[in-house]
Amino acid sequence: NAKLDFFEGRPYGRIIAFNVASNSARVLTEPLYFPNGVELINGGKSLLIVESASHRLLTYTFATKKTEVYASTYSYDN
Repeated sequence: NAKLDFFEGRPYGRIIAFNVASNSARVLTEPLYFPNGVELINGGKSLLIVESASHRLLTYTFATKKTEVYASTYSYDN
């Protein structure tokens, strides 16, 4: 249940790459906390991933196959 995953902070998300030529898929990175936004950056060398449930921006670098925290926006300031 996607709603419970988000509110309970379950890390069940993942980013999957699909190769049209070979009709195959592979998981690039997991587990993720409700990833709901991705954007190619650095000339297509990396992905910027938005994790809504954890309030973080991540980068996934294709060459190194590493996922790193780019920024954390976690805050409940009034």
